[in-house]
Amino acid sequence: MRVAGHARRGWYNRRGGPGSAIILMYHRVADVSDDPHALAMAPQLFQEQLAAFVREFTVLPLQELVGRLQRRDVLPRYGLCVTFDDGYADNFTTALPILRACGVPGTFFVAGAGLDAAYRYGWEHHAPDLYEHVDAETLAAAAADPLVTIGGHTMTHPHLAQLNYRQQLGEIADNRRMLADITGQAVTLFAYPFGWVEDYRASRQAVADAGYAAAVTTTAGLVTRRSADLLELPREDVHAMPADAAVAFLRHAFGG
Repeated sequence: MRVAGHARRGWYNRRGGPGSAIILMYHRVADVSDDPHALAMAPQLFQEQLAAFVREFTVLPLQELVGRLQRRDVLPRYGLCVTFDDGYADNFTTALPILRACGVPGTFFVAGAGLDAAYRYGWEHHAPDLYEHVDAETLAAAAADPLVTIGGHTMTHPHLAQLNYRQQLGEIADNRRMLADITGQAVTLFAYPFGWVEDYRASRQAVADAGYAAAVTTTAGLVTRRSADLLELPREDVHAMPADAAVAFLRHAFGG
């Protein structure tokens, strides 16, 4: 693994200027027989991807990447951040042990309503038994791990563009307070539910007003000092790719 703190000034790639980064997006790490929304990846594949990423890229916490962008500091060459959306239980029972074994930090964006075991998001209603969300006790224990950062994801995972500003702020700020109370930590990172352009363009003011330092979308792209908008950070999805294909895809995205 290249150590992020050892990034040197003067490292350039064809697209990224003085270093660049890609933020990866995952949802579930589980062996499932039914996955209608293609959210899950097999644990073995996840482990193979992480092992390859550690060899090939500079893995760093999303919080560190955001800090570097805020300070206008140099970014690592081929920086890579790992994130998870929605707060599924397998993120903590299956994915987190693999992250620990590989020494890879992860940011987990957790929607608040799912902490109630009986709650189901809209896409889960067709087969509620397929989905299990993390509970508050597990979340609090995971947050104490130095490899773990907990981020906000609203209360009920709505399309934020369909809400007015007051409703947006309620969803975003209530979730932030809930997660801070559970973890005992400041919650400074946010992921837009669905992450589409219309959602984050319509709600970025509410995200800022709720006190978040940065937010991620589901729009693909490379993070650089020159192009980064802290409230519209892009992410890439490689969860369905074999490890070697994921490395090749990311190297191409980096311009290398």
